[in-house]
Amino acid sequence: MDELAKQGYVEGENIEIDLQNAQGEQRNLKTISQQLAESSDVVLAIARPSAQSLANTTQTTPVIFSAVTDPVSAKLVESREHPGGNVTGTSDQSSDAISTQINLIKKVLPKAKTIGILYTQSEPNSVV
Repeated sequence: MDELAKQGYVEGENIEIDLQNAQGEQRNLKTISQQLAESSDVVLAIARPSAQSLANTTQTTPVIFSAVTDPVSAKLVESREHPGGNVTGTSDQSSDAISTQINLIKKVLPKAKTIGILYTQSEPNSVV
């Protein structure tokens, strides 16, 4: 919100933000996606489940995603260079993502000897 204000946007004056949370429930995503797609000029989806739900809901409202590791395998875009359709966004996938995270952990907790890593093998965006 601070960055929007820096760009001259003031909520209630020249922009409206409708922030919705599915509370981790997949069944809520479809309802929220339909509501947002019908009432918004553009929608922002954070993470793959939200992005896929919105992409499956609308072919006309622009969908911008973030925190999606591999948008191509998630079938959100045709390619990173040429997304196609009404969906685009940013990926958190990079060849050095894991090493960058490990280096940050070592910097913040230099005495750490054990690092726990949690992922879901069945989730394509969880395996890097």
